Amino acid sequence: MPLRVRYMSNIDIPKLIEDKKDEYGELINRAFITFKLVLEGPIHVGVGGREFYSPSLKIRSLSGTEYLYIPEQSVRGVLRKISEWLAKSSPNMFPQPEDQLVKVHVEPEGDIIRHLNIPNIINSIARKGNEGLLKEFIPDEEVDYIIEKVTKNEASDEILKKLEPMLAMLCPICRLWGAPGLRSKVIIKDVLIKGFKVHPYTRVSIDRRSNTQMPGRLFSIEKIYIDSINVEMIVNNVVPKSSEALILAALIEYIDKVGISIGGMKSVGFGHAKLDKQGSQVTYVDYRSVCSGTNKSNECIDILINPKEKGIKLSIDEYVKLLRGR
Repeated sequence: MPLRVRYMSNIDIPKLIEDKKDEYGELINRAFITFKLVLEGPIHVGVGGREFYSPSLKIRSLSGTEYLYIPEQSVRGVLRKISEWLAKSSPNMFPQPEDQLVKVHVEPEGDIIRHLNIPNIINSIARKGNEGLLKEFIPDEEVDYIIEKVTKNEASDEILKKLEPMLAMLCPICRLWGAPGLRSKVIIKDVLIKGFKVHPYTRVSIDRRSNTQMPGRLFSIEKIYIDSINVEMIVNNVVPKSSEALILAALIEYIDKVGISIGGMKSVGFGHAKLDKQGSQVTYVDYRSVCSGTNKSNECIDILINPKEKGIKLSIDEYVKLLRGR
């Protein structure tokens, strides 16, 4: 049954999309974040399981030094999943109509991110008078046809998929972490690991369907022992008190209280880590504040060139307070 979206009649949905789109054309602020994560046990880097003695460690050589590394996609996936869960568990913390987009945000296996069963918002977007906005997201020649089908309540699933880039602009999860046609506001670096100890971990393989051992087949991985890892990220244009800021603040608080699991074999307890707030740090740059006004060109250029040196140093708790607007 379609979700009956309740929002105030004076909310201009197309204008909201335009406003959010404008945030991607200007550098408003930037945060350079380093999370120090203390490992509570071994971590696995590489594929989940392999034939005995076949190589699986991910190795990168930088300036003659070899590092193990965890790809940024792996870290991003974990952080995004937690963020989605936190947002969807508290949709009422978002203004209308963002709360409704969060409720219907789904990521089907093998399909694009979707926002299903929101006819009121779809109808407010795909209608006469919005042709110019629609043409910024979908091919010009398809606009009239899509408007016609939506107006007649005859829009197929393929037509609704074409409107997803516009719906993503209204979804704070998508704005923070990205969606088809919408870049993420969070850039994550590969996690480099050096000074590690490797221990093989071998056991008999398990048949997942029957949940029984498979005699004669060995399952082997490498356990990596290391004290801590640093997860580095750059967060662009997350405005304090915005919906994206609330999600990011909730994510950081969750990692602080619960911890996070990184790498492979998480289901058997590998890679769980707790946040070391004393070893973590944030450098924050508010470009609007620094670069607005007269006689600030030199200061603006300086902070654009050297943001980490000229930005404001914040603790993790101070950054969370900033995000929440406290």
